[in-house]
Amino acid sequence: MKRREFLTSAAIGGSAIVLNPIAACTRETNNKQAEIATSEFKKDAELDEKTVNDLQQMMKNGEISSEELVQKYLDRIHEIDKQGPKLRSVIEINPEAHSIARKMDQERNSGKVRGPLHGIPIIVKDNIDTGDQMQTTAGSLALEGFNAQEDAFI
Repeated sequence: MKRREFLTSAAIGGSAIVLNPIAACTRETNNKQAEIATSEFKKDAELDEKTVNDLQQMMKNGEISSEELVQKYLDRIHEIDKQGPKLRSVIEINPEAHSIARKMDQERNSGKVRGPLHGIPIIVKDNIDTGDQMQTTAGSLALEGFNAQEDAFI
């Protein structure tokens, strides 16, 4: 086999290997999967596509409290992770979420707003230390049960 024939064969074979998985992900397949996933849970028009600024404005106007926002997101996590599509994307929920939100609401009501994320529930990857009851495992069973003494500096 000559060098040119070898390179041509390798290029064709390599293309087949690379393009085969891509061909399996056709628009039709993706649409069916998306339809199944979205049909299994209801949309929450109140929170869908809300920005942090939108949520801050809603809290400022008294339309929603941080504690109510936490509950809505916890309900949504339960709906999508435990029922419906069962994504299992959230491995642990902070047992202090409601009390932290309540504290943020009290601060807001007394005129203190720490910054743009004040009272906004967030999800933190489990490789970032949080100085509360959350475990920092980085997805490793070797670190199961590890609780950081303080928050990470980020």
